Amino acid sequence: MFHISAKVRPPARLPPEIYAALPTTESAPGMSTPLDLGLGGSDNSTVDDSTVVIPSKTVTNIVDTGDGNEVDLPDDHGPRVLWCSSLILVIILSVVGNGILSVVVFGNARLRRPCYFFLFNCALADFVRSVLCFPFVVSAVISRDWIYSDSLCEILAFFNVYLTYGALYTLFLISIERYVVLRFHRFHRQKLKGPACLLLVLASWALAVSMAFPPVFNTRTYSFIEVENQCTFKHREYKTNETMCFLMFFVAVIAFTHFAYFRVFLFMRAHRKMRPMQFVPAVSNNWTFYGPGSTGQAAANWFLGYRQGPTPPPLIGLAPPSNNNSTSLSKSDFEREEKFCKLSLSISISFSVLWLPYTIHCFWQVFQPANPLPHSYVSLATWMTFFQACINPILCFVVSKEFRQIALQHVFGASAFQQDGHNVQL
Repeated sequence: MFHISAKVRPPARLPPEIYAALPTTESAPGMSTPLDLGLGGSDNSTVDDSTVVIPSKTVTNIVDTGDGNEVDLPDDHGPRVLWCSSLILVIILSVVGNGILSVVVFGNARLRRPCYFFLFNCALADFVRSVLCFPFVVSAVISRDWIYSDSLCEILAFFNVYLTYGALYTLFLISIERYVVLRFHRFHRQKLKGPACLLLVLASWALAVSMAFPPVFNTRTYSFIEVENQCTFKHREYKTNETMCFLMFFVAVIAFTHFAYFRVFLFMRAHRKMRPMQFVPAVSNNWTFYGPGSTGQAAANWFLGYRQGPTPPPLIGLAPPSNNNSTSLSKSDFEREEKFCKLSLSISISFSVLWLPYTIHCFWQVFQPANPLPHSYVSLATWMTFFQACINPILCFVVSKEFRQIALQHVFGASAFQQDGHNVQL
């Protein structure tokens, strides 16, 4: 009496000579099925002389794709080593990079602005996800199975989804903040301060809980996906498990984020467009080019440099606008906000690109559960979602000159990287 715990191929995949040697039992008139071999069965399973034992060469790695289908994995030691080493590198980069980003944001007064406060929240989500979830993925890759309890798997899956949506909502907040700071600068300067930013961050985490907590009450929704080597949300066929709303909401938030940046681009393009000055002749039916009854075009032409007529009289009662109540940004502030818009847009694009293959995989599981995608594609798509946790500090260091100089100053203590800037307090 013995048991084989490894999964084996279905009888239909056995070689013809072995399949023909299997004893059969009648299950219906005119039909026969292979006799139960007792492999991996109950405790009273026995093996006698008439039982055909499958050789060890037919034992393969068969994993569950998350929707009830099974995929054969090649027994290759090289890809597992590459997977583990690359994931350990991602963990190191994420912990070090997001840690430096947090220290730099809170250690320098020039970066204590709402945009960097939201960026710190995104870095915090990636940092916790790398420390809490990724080490168990490495353990699952090494052991080729989940060796811990199911309760721990559900907890890790909850935090995996919760932290992902927390980072997503934070990126959405950054896109809205970018549009507000350019379009409604006075409102942004007066209203969006420390308490308001904290309230928005708490609202984003509350929305993340609303997406990650309901699947806890559904049995087997959070489970270990062997082909992905992680505990996460199990996407199933839309007829048996309604996961379409879960996916569509994820895609909708990304779409609204990029739509906000599109509006930012239109606003910046409209305010940076240079139009040549044109002379427009003044027209009057009563020879009154100045004062009441005139269009004011003669005065406009005179101030633009087309001083062909007499000097316009001073406008009594009209004072020039004051800069104290100006609702527009100055040139230096506009350039600074424009640079951070490029940084935040690059972070949002990287998030969308790195999560796109995995999103396609999830939709494929919902609509085509009987035809799973290749294991190599699923592994690469899953690894790209892990790599997203360390990409934000890299983009901050490469794209933002301001952040790079301050980070080098904090890390190396070099006074040569200091520069004058605006100290904006929350």
